[in-house]
Amino acid sequence: LDGAIGGAHPGDSIIVAGRPGMGKSALVAGISRNVALAGGGVLYVSCEMTNEQLGRRLTTDHARDLGFAIPYQSLRSGKIDAAQYEICQRAEQALADIPLLIDDRRKPPLPQIIASAKRAQRQFEARGVPLRLLVVDHMQLVAAPREYKGNRVSEVTEVSGELKALARDMGIPILVCSQLNRDLEGRDVKDKRPTLRDLRESGAIEQDADIV
Repeated sequence: LDGAIGGAHPGDSIIVAGRPGMGKSALVAGISRNVALAGGGVLYVSCEMTNEQLGRRLTTDHARDLGFAIPYQSLRSGKIDAAQYEICQRAEQALADIPLLIDDRRKPPLPQIIASAKRAQRQFEARGVPLRLLVVDHMQLVAAPREYKGNRVSEVTEVSGELKALARDMGIPILVCSQLNRDLEGRDVKDKRPTLRDLRESGAIEQDADIV
């Protein structure tokens, strides 16, 4: 992925788009873990998964790096044996001190995300760690200001623009998940691969993003 897009650079707004259940959260969680393991501070704003759910996903990802494939659903349901439990504990211990903060408040308003990002930056700097990445999962669950209430296109346009401005102002890349329009699935064409026009609810996402 780094080779294809040239990596993530300060001020970049990078959109990870896909239909529900296609692995957007798994991808950005893995990227977040890698950045934190490399010593960069990460703030993960999880509008959908709880801190506990995201922690389980990170644990199974790290267990795989240790050479043990433990399905996320198995850990989630508790259907793991003693050996797998020990591996998960090892993975959790390895991840305990990495510079990764999770904000899992549901449907956070834009000002709250901005405040969380600046607070995380200060916390990391106090530890001698630079904030390297902000993740928002996902855009359509971020609450826009009240004046846009009821107009989804305007709401998403405002969120997209403000997140891009935040990336630029803080000098960090921001990784944002976004849903795709469902009519893609019913399109009467052989090739159903999504295009930019399939980004859900606003053309502004395409305009604001540096990479989709």
